[in-house]
Amino acid sequence: MAVSMPSTCVAGLGSPNGDDQFGWLVVDRLAVESSRRQLSHVFVRRALSPAQLLDWLDGIDQLLLIDACRGLNSPRVLLHLEWPAREIEQIRGSGSHNYNVWQTL
Repeated sequence: MAVSMPSTCVAGLGSPNGDDQFGWLVVDRLAVESSRRQLSHVFVRRALSPAQLLDWLDGIDQLLLIDACRGLNSPRVLLHLEWPAREIEQIRGSGSHNYNVWQTL
């Protein structure tokens, strides 16, 4: 009997503008790799706003969100948070998103 893999949505948050493209660029590369490896349980998406994430949560066991932001660390430092993460509330954005991540989730 085949073991079912948990469904994972990897979402890149961003826009086509400047460094806000970061999340999109990462998921574009992940989409190619996921396709190459035939990972049918991984869904890779581009999001313009955190609110779009809500449409993708049904049937998903895990959501991985990739975004660039000014936050708690120095530039070029990766920040890994697991929900619920109170640290997200401390990250103040000035980007193109209508609602920030912590308000949406």
